[in-house]
Amino acid sequence: MPNSIAFLAARVDEDAADAPNQPDPARAHREVAAKRWIITEYEGAMSGWPPSEGPAPDLLTLGLSLAIRALCWAYSDHSDYQQEWKIQ
Repeated sequence: MPNSIAFLAARVDEDAADAPNQPDPARAHREVAAKRWIITEYEGAMSGWPPSEGPAPDLLTLGLSLAIRALCWAYSDHSDYQQEWKIQ
């Protein structure tokens, strides 16, 4: 899922830059902060888990992985979005 993390982090950075232009900038900043928190928690859960071992087995990591996919899906109209991230 590392490509999806980079994709999502880039989209969140774009959202952060655009937040002051939103109707409710404070809410836009909170949404950015929440997405960044999920990314950070996912990266922390995955640290030390070798990708060659397949997906990490614990439920926390599974839940965070699903959250990352869901957040990526919100940007599915972006040209860098990969269909393998789609929520079924």
